[in-house]
Amino acid sequence: MNHKSKIGLILGVAALSRAAYWIFRGGIQYGGDSASYLNRALTFSQGNIPAGGGTHLPLFSFLIAPGYWLPFSFSAYFFCYEMLLSLLTVWVLYLFAKKWASSQYALIVAGVAAVYPSILFWFPFVLSDTTFIFFLSLFLLSLIQRRAWFIVLCSGVLLACRPHAIALVGSAGFYFLFRWILNQRGPRALVVTIVLLISSVGLTFQLTNLSQKLLKSVLFVQPLWFSTQRATNIDQMNKVHLEEARISKLSAQSNGKFSDFDFKAAIATNYISNYPIKYLLMAIERFFCFWFPWAFATHWSFLHRLSEVFQSFLLITGYFLAYRHSDFHKRKNLNLLGCLLLGLSLLVMFTVADTDVRYRLPAEVILLLAAPWGWSRLLARIYQGTIGKWGQGRQELSNSSA
Repeated sequence: MNHKSKIGLILGVAALSRAAYWIFRGGIQYGGDSASYLNRALTFSQGNIPAGGGTHLPLFSFLIAPGYWLPFSFSAYFFCYEMLLSLLTVWVLYLFAKKWASSQYALIVAGVAAVYPSILFWFPFVLSDTTFIFFLSLFLLSLIQRRAWFIVLCSGVLLACRPHAIALVGSAGFYFLFRWILNQRGPRALVVTIVLLISSVGLTFQLTNLSQKLLKSVLFVQPLWFSTQRATNIDQMNKVHLEEARISKLSAQSNGKFSDFDFKAAIATNYISNYPIKYLLMAIERFFCFWFPWAFATHWSFLHRLSEVFQSFLLITGYFLAYRHSDFHKRKNLNLLGCLLLGLSLLVMFTVADTDVRYRLPAEVILLLAAPWGWSRLLARIYQGTIGKWGQGRQELSNSSA
């Protein structure tokens, strides 16, 4: 079987697995945010632009809007839409791995992505996860290809899809800026350092005005308020929902003078200023919840938690094994992926994290590109060592017989 046939087979397996899971789940599924996405999609389909506000960006709703005016059902359109983007994701991840390592390794990455449980799980849901992962894979490909126009285009689309894309775009920008600074020599390095120091001082003076503007932005206030709430298991999440209901009641009692987000901004800023140590401890707890959700998900079954433990072990250990068994060129790109993972971790620490694994899905996809390389290099070394010792033993036996 040639290489093209192998990637075709992998894409076929990916399509069959997604179709089978769609049927197994009973068709289209709806999550907590689905109503918001669908309402906006309906507005788009009627030729109108949805009103601003809210924490959901419009790109996903715009892309699924044709499902309301095409001659077949919305469910059929959404199935085709999700299938197309999910298969394209497998293909783009294949291209990334091919550029980073080799064609053979790219087949391994594509094969894993074709049947990866977390990607499959969110496939039938009217949520932006499949769309976001597709644009994330394009963004990652643009980073490794180092084409400025492609990076800018993918960054813009990614930012229009989900708010936490800012962690990915920002950390990638920081990585390239840091590498550029390290590469400077002589007088130019001095000029760059002076410019950065002046910019830092100027930014410091602007922080007060900037913070006041951000506290009027829904996209900033909602996660900021959430970061002051403990929400790493179901019981805590239920308390958070009760607190949101209480805040909505207070807003209604103010007769429109204060919105929900005015109250949330005040609560969040007061809590952070009065209890900074507690706030930092909660941030650390969210970090561990993000990477090890099975340790917090008391409502999961034993088998579910065990599978998540195994999955976390393979991904995280695989990344460090990849770094250990890679040359300088590959390590540069692993540093880039690590910077993206750090950006996601910091975002979650100071916004929101719970045991809903969809928050971790972008990080899993990034690790998916490197973890198979680490494990394959380790197994290859073990295999070569075992075969070498076996061959040496046979040689010694034959020599002694002679």
